[in-house]
Amino acid sequence: MTSQNKMDHNKIERLGFLIRDINHQHRKLVQNALVEIGLHHSQPRILFTVKELKDASQKEIADHLKVSPASLAISLKRMQKAGFLARKIDETDQRINKISLTEKGSQVIEICRQIIHDIDRQMQDSLTEAEQDLLFSLLHKVSSNLSGITLEVAHMAPGSDDEIHQQSRHRGEP
Repeated sequence: MTSQNKMDHNKIERLGFLIRDINHQHRKLVQNALVEIGLHHSQPRILFTVKELKDASQKEIADHLKVSPASLAISLKRMQKAGFLARKIDETDQRINKISLTEKGSQVIEICRQIIHDIDRQMQDSLTEAEQDLLFSLLHKVSSNLSGITLEVAHMAPGSDDEIHQQSRHRGEP
């Protein structure tokens, strides 16, 4: 590895660590504030989605959040037990439960918005508007890059469907 490549590698590594550290700090601040109102850091996003989708099924909510319905089920149960969400059986399909906000859920959603807004505002206090715009643009590019990598890595991962299918064809299996 040349000196230049080593320097580039170190810069890339430091940037990755910095992004993870910022995420960790933000998440910790949000979680510490949310615990006071009985929520976990991932639950406001669920509340915002339920409000946006209005009486959506668990599968619709999971699809919107890009998580599995099974992993979402645990959070939904906790949030229902805490009184933030309600379930009702779909009138046209008895197998489907529709998820909605309760009055308590509607009230806490505004508190969540304010908590997150306050933390985000303080996080950006020392940045000019131009710096905020530039940071947003750069982070959006990084996010787009990550979205592309996810697909490529999943495709190249050992045990991927393509690899399993190719192996089975070599063995004469369909």
